[in-house]
Amino acid sequence: MLTSFSNKFNLLKNFKIILFIIIILLAFFKSPFIFLNGRFVAEEGSHWFYNSYLNGPISGLFQILPENGYFNLWPNIASIFATFVPLEFSPYVTVYFAFLVKIYLFSFIIFQNSIFLKTNFEKFIVALIVLVSPPMVAEVWLNTLTSQVYFTLIVLMIFFSNKY
Repeated sequence: MLTSFSNKFNLLKNFKIILFIIIILLAFFKSPFIFLNGRFVAEEGSHWFYNSYLNGPISGLFQILPENGYFNLWPNIASIFATFVPLEFSPYVTVYFAFLVKIYLFSFIIFQNSIFLKTNFEKFIVALIVLVSPPMVAEVWLNTLTSQVYFTLIVLMIFFSNKY
């Protein structure tokens, strides 16, 4: 009886890992060109990376996009790290920084105990919805500036997490 329960628990744990891998693979196949070739999108290259590259990491950390008028920490950090690699690899850094936020969100959805996501099926459906129906198009979804939308979703998931 104990081994049956143990096997069921391991299957459940492995199911979540398999589910997580499936979501990550689907995310890759949503925009494989971006993952394989990297790219700067609009202000990501013309403002954040440009200023960090020219003025150094300290200035890059505290820069503000004048059109926005507010501080964007994640693009600032990504642009600083992008200056530490050769110039041809800098766009990859910002793309994968943006993807780190999505990976964290997917892992939070799948592995965290939630008040409203109780079953694995519900977690899979919510992860798919987050993946395929973001408020931005596929060309822009791996952008450090739009990562703020995914940070908001992470905060919502934290609020609904079952801590006890």
